[in-house]
Amino acid sequence: MFHWKRYHCWARCFAKRPSRGRYPSYSRLVPESFSSIGSPTILFAPDGTPLPAPSTRPKPDITSIDGVSTTFFSGAARPDPQDGYLFFGTSAAAPNAAAVAALVWQAEPNLTQAQLKIRLQNTARDLGPAGFDNFTGAGLINAYSAIFGPSTPIVGPFIDTFDGPPGLARAWELTDRNGARSLVRSDFDPASAPGQLVQDGFFPNTTVGNGTSEATLRLNLSATPTGGWNLTFRHKKFTGELDNQMPATFTGTSNTDGVALSVDGGVTWYRVADLTGTAATTSYQTVTVDLSAFASANSLALGTDVRLRFQRFGSTRVDAAATNQRGGRAFDDVAVTGPVANQAPVPLFSTSSSPANPICPGSTVQFESTTLFGTPTAYAWSFPGGNPSTSTIANPVVTYATAGSYDVTLTITTANGTATRTVPGAVVVSAELPVAGFIVRPRTPLCPGTVVSFLNQSTNTRCTTTYAWTFAGGSPATSTELNPKVTFASAGTYTVTLTATNANGSNTSTRSVIIQAGAALPYAETFQSGLPATWAVFNPDNGITWSYAPSVTRKDGTTGPSLALPFGPYSTLGQRDSLQSPLLDLRAQTQATLRFDLAYAPIVDTPSGNDSLAVDVFAACTNARLGRAYLKSAVAGLPTTTPRDAYFTPTAANQWRQENVDLTAYANQQVYLRFVTFNQFGNNLYLTNVRVDNSGVLSARTQADSPSLLVYPNPAANGASLTLQLPQVAGAASIRLVDAVGRISWQTQWTLSGNASLHRTLPVNLAPGLYTVLCQTADGQQFSRRVLVQ
Repeated sequence: MFHWKRYHCWARCFAKRPSRGRYPSYSRLVPESFSSIGSPTILFAPDGTPLPAPSTRPKPDITSIDGVSTTFFSGAARPDPQDGYLFFGTSAAAPNAAAVAALVWQAEPNLTQAQLKIRLQNTARDLGPAGFDNFTGAGLINAYSAIFGPSTPIVGPFIDTFDGPPGLARAWELTDRNGARSLVRSDFDPASAPGQLVQDGFFPNTTVGNGTSEATLRLNLSATPTGGWNLTFRHKKFTGELDNQMPATFTGTSNTDGVALSVDGGVTWYRVADLTGTAATTSYQTVTVDLSAFASANSLALGTDVRLRFQRFGSTRVDAAATNQRGGRAFDDVAVTGPVANQAPVPLFSTSSSPANPICPGSTVQFESTTLFGTPTAYAWSFPGGNPSTSTIANPVVTYATAGSYDVTLTITTANGTATRTVPGAVVVSAELPVAGFIVRPRTPLCPGTVVSFLNQSTNTRCTTTYAWTFAGGSPATSTELNPKVTFASAGTYTVTLTATNANGSNTSTRSVIIQAGAALPYAETFQSGLPATWAVFNPDNGITWSYAPSVTRKDGTTGPSLALPFGPYSTLGQRDSLQSPLLDLRAQTQATLRFDLAYAPIVDTPSGNDSLAVDVFAACTNARLGRAYLKSAVAGLPTTTPRDAYFTPTAANQWRQENVDLTAYANQQVYLRFVTFNQFGNNLYLTNVRVDNSGVLSARTQADSPSLLVYPNPAANGASLTLQLPQVAGAASIRLVDAVGRISWQTQWTLSGNASLHRTLPVNLAPGLYTVLCQTADGQQFSRRVLVQ
């Protein structure tokens, strides 16, 4: 088993001030401030018995990286919005070490675990005192060296066009300090296809991202060719890059831009090329330096370990999301040879496309010869799969009609000879098929004749895509628009199909659209098979929401399904999630009642987790909100069982309660309901067995008088006004006056106080007879008082 420590950044970190009042290092070459010392002293055996003598284990084995981008965690995306959230700590460092180990094992699957461990330790970058130390172990894990071996000087002449893989010859050694990074990339217009060395920062939005990218080329130049050694390279800077001029000489490192030479193992450096001012443009320039003459002028000897460092300092990033944070530098076509005038040509070319961003079938590609050394006298191009397939001009344009990966060959003739170069996969034509997809709006229950909008959400549509819709039973029945609108005249279930097509083929998506006539009463839904198609869930934050609980103990004592809103793990406060019913036909109904089974246990500190559930009523087709028929919270009537801090799941019938909600105020029309939860990070809520019927909430003939509801005068004279003294229960209350046979004579809603009784006078004249005043308060309590009108 490996043991590792975390190291800050590896080109990925963000600024956060620790509580102890000092900043972390923001350098991958310095351990995190919160890293602990290793090599613990062990005093006890695993069974708890004391060891004969203390044992010290040299740990950690190796050091890894934390502060890397993830898409797992929520929160502010740093260092750049496109990267995701940065993850710090041992839990973040360990997967990176495991990933490097996996890469090495993939390259050499016959390595044993012990051999793999030794490989990672032997190729790690030593960070602290020479050799093993208690803070960093063998040093910082180095994936490139572990797989390809350490960098070693290569005997000149040397040419690198950054074609890869692996992208860099082993003569290169990369050191990226603080927030800097160095990558071989095929995008952002290399001087010659397919790759270039790009140096930029990983933290464009903060000054702690300032860092130096150092790419050091190690060469053995002890055998000097006739005419001496020459360095040739191409360089550009990206728009937004700032210049930091390199000094003529420096020791160790320098936070500047330029190319430097060292012949003493990397201690003393001499600037051989300035990369600032007019020497740096946003298009590639070719730079040539007579190394032998430069060395002689500075009394240097070009020997067996000559080092050329290509470096950039800054914080901007070539692909930053914000344009004002973009920048960086790029190098390509690095050559160390004899005199340029004597060199055979090196056939090179650039393309208007990049394998990293495949072109679409039918696209054209501009090729441009960027050959090194000499003036070409003849060109011979070969473009398998292209049109034309050959060319003899310097900068041809070629069309690629079919998906695939295509090689390109260029043969160049100069006064010094002829040379040929083939770039495998120089042109990549996308084989991507579109993926059809769409959503339906509005998400409210759809009535006959409603205009239904279909919003195209097809993906993989970078290449030209056409759309064909069919709406069986709709008007229109077909469409080629991106986002068509359709009406369906009658209730029913209709099939809608979208076919997306590009040059590579087609893909089809089909779904059903339900036009509702309105469910007749009595209506019942137990969610036995999940959420029916006529129901809908609204989840504004795309987080935790209403879900299906297939097996809980229900109100009747049986085990079965329920819907649940897990407030317990729902840490995003203030979110409202809605469960929407189908259309309910309350036409020709004089009264209606919603009934549902509810289970909810508050947390012990109930006010701090004051979740709530409301039922809102909406008019069909117009979607106008008609009112709120029900509202209870954790501190006002919602709980059905005792508080607990453990996540609640119903395990007994007595943990449930049937809720009865009067919908009579919404009779004689079609409506739909929304069960709306408000999250305050309390505990889980369960709901099932939803019914709507046309029986009343209470029977006027059997309801006993409630002492908290008073009516006076009682008896009352014919034509006299009645005054009500209402219960002290805070919230909206529904008040109804029904006659002896249950007919509603009058109804309204009033807001009651929890601190004092509310007095109201009924603005009605009543005929003689026996009446009952019914009051349903916000917490679900039912109050009644009979009154005689003489």
